Amino acid sequence: MQNVDQLTPPVRDPVEVLLGRIVWETLRRSLLGSAALAAGCSAGGGLDEHDDAAGAVQTTHAMPKDAVDPCVGGALFPVLASGLTLQEAHDYAAVRQTSSQLTPQDAGSAVWGRTDFQVISETGSACATATDSTCSETVQRHPNELTVESCGKRECYEWSVVTTQGNEVERAATPGELLALLGAIDSRDDALLLVAVHQYDVTCSADDSLVSPTGSSKRWVREVPGGYELVATRYANLCPVVVRRFRLFVANSGDIEELEQQDFSTPAGTKNCIGRVPAGLVPRAAQRSNSTLGEHLAACAHLEAASVHAFVRLADELCAHGAPRALVERALAAAQDEVRHARTVSALARLHEGELTTPQVSALPLRSLEEIARENAVEGCVRETYGALVGAHQAARAHDPVLRQAMTTIAADEARHAALSHDVDAWLMTTLDEAARGRVRDAQRRAIDELFAAAAREPEPLLQQAAGLPDADTSHELLRELARELWQVSLA
Repeated sequence: MQNVDQLTPPVRDPVEVLLGRIVWETLRRSLLGSAALAAGCSAGGGLDEHDDAAGAVQTTHAMPKDAVDPCVGGALFPVLASGLTLQEAHDYAAVRQTSSQLTPQDAGSAVWGRTDFQVISETGSACATATDSTCSETVQRHPNELTVESCGKRECYEWSVVTTQGNEVERAATPGELLALLGAIDSRDDALLLVAVHQYDVTCSADDSLVSPTGSSKRWVREVPGGYELVATRYANLCPVVVRRFRLFVANSGDIEELEQQDFSTPAGTKNCIGRVPAGLVPRAAQRSNSTLGEHLAACAHLEAASVHAFVRLADELCAHGAPRALVERALAAAQDEVRHARTVSALARLHEGELTTPQVSALPLRSLEEIARENAVEGCVRETYGALVGAHQAARAHDPVLRQAMTTIAADEARHAALSHDVDAWLMTTLDEAARGRVRDAQRRAIDELFAAAAREPEPLLQQAAGLPDADTSHELLRELARELWQVSLA
């Protein structure tokens, strides 16, 4: 339970200084191996422990009675090497995962040399019938290049099966190679792996908690005449998050048919999106893209451009309601910042083959002070403020040097915008009666809850690496510090 003074918040550092300190301390602790987790204008009321499924939208893909949950046991990837039905006997089989930012120069290269792979599951004894050391030396590595099927235009994310027999070490990573190894799809593990190789997501992670608040529509797989049915997902949009959930039929022959699909999203899906989302913004249609990073940047560019509308509207409404001139001028300056941000991020998106879209924002009549205060508390004091921390984290951690440089400037601007939001909040609270202030704080508290729920979901690994997005633990720590230092929320 939290105790706050909504009208006279305690004296604190300027918002820009405070945000910089939070990011620096979080990064410093992460470098020291801290395992701190988390839980967080001044929000009243109470925050309980946050369920990963909060704010989620349940789908209609209920688990059939004869289906099984492949995620039982806690493994991230629900495929066992021992469950694969290999067409020929092998000494050893291992399910592996690896990723890369580089476009492969030679499809299916058999030049073995990578060591940055992860063994998900293995069975048998590697090189048990080998007659020299070549097999054991090779199996400890992975091909230098990934397959075209596992790659977009600038990144690859591959599941494969590596086998040994005698001195031979082979890898099956494309659908055709996998079917040649398996012969037919004769087990649940066969079906799940083939779907993963076709670039559907079957991992037992964030998506299940996002779409299954009651546990009635989790991932499942079952045998049916002629093959298997199962549930898998794909990201249809990354910022805000829209996930497409599929019910698939995987034939024994290896053919895959999409029987049913449904898109779902959550307001918390904007947690890694920098920008102030204006009321009346028409949702961005999901784009088909071969580049995860490009699609993420294109979605962020869309929100940066939408933020221009948000700050122009804020300036107009503040002026109409007689707000201090300094607040109006700062809102207009923020709109100019967002014009630059949109241009910069759009250029980055084009560099990574993202599909750019122009935001459509519906016109609105002049809103009441309470409506303005509610939007400012949610979009400014909560989401935009956290977005400034995400931007600072990206400026420090993004592996892409051009993106890292761009985020250094953008994060500093966003910190000023967050400070503006809190100053606008302070003025608006003086204009509202007690009941209206309570309603604004309730809306703000719900937005904080949504952020905490979203923080439990890991971003795509490639986005953590290339774009520097914080992982779940870091997101929680950033939120915990915001709760304590800025939102003035006392955590139980």
